[in-house]
Amino acid sequence: MTINRAIECAELMSRKMVPRDFDNDEDRCVFGMICADALHLMKTSGEKTKLGSELNEPDPDADTWQERVKREYHETKERYEKLNRLLVKHAAGTLDFTLKCPIELLKAQREHMSDYLYTLEIRAEIEGANLYD
Repeated sequence: MTINRAIECAELMSRKMVPRDFDNDEDRCVFGMICADALHLMKTSGEKTKLGSELNEPDPDADTWQERVKREYHETKERYEKLNRLLVKHAAGTLDFTLKCPIELLKAQREHMSDYLYTLEIRAEIEGANLYD
């Protein structure tokens, strides 16, 4: 059974209709496994369900907001530093490839990333999150 066929079967069943070719145990078993996998995926991704419109139970191993801000800061800083190195090499004439986009666009991106890093640093300072451990 394909995913598309499983979706079709689920839609028919939601309208209290039974799919014509859904009469053997193997199809029902595969359909059940696909539904279970989809529900597990929804649960781990934190999506709301239509059943109760409630968020799924929080994962006790999930990151705290401080850890997420710290990770976001370090990931952005790493990307900023890579972009900055590219711009320095371009300015020095040592870049070993030709840029496809205008240099002004990359400089603007660097400026926005710098502003964002600065904003994260101020927020972390205000909220007491340590970005530098």
